[in-house]
Amino acid sequence: MSKARTRRWRVCATSSARSSSWKWSRRNLAIRIYGDTAVSNAEFTTSLRESGQVKTRRTRQTDVFVKRDGQWYLITEQGTMIGK
Repeated sequence: MSKARTRRWRVCATSSARSSSWKWSRRNLAIRIYGDTAVSNAEFTTSLRESGQVKTRRTRQTDVFVKRDGQWYLITEQGTMIGK
């Protein structure tokens, strides 16, 4: 995960935590490595409690990483909402 993405995630998580309560879980994680490229897929369930209501959504996340100088870098990511 890139430093910029990590920083954005922390800011988002901190901002959300102030006004709401959320949790997430991951399942079916698969990581495939092809030389200096890796592709990860997983399903995420995210629940957010806001104003007394719980909103839940499921997504499938795909991330592509490239290894440069011994470090893995996130190149692109894509998330798609999936049915209940």
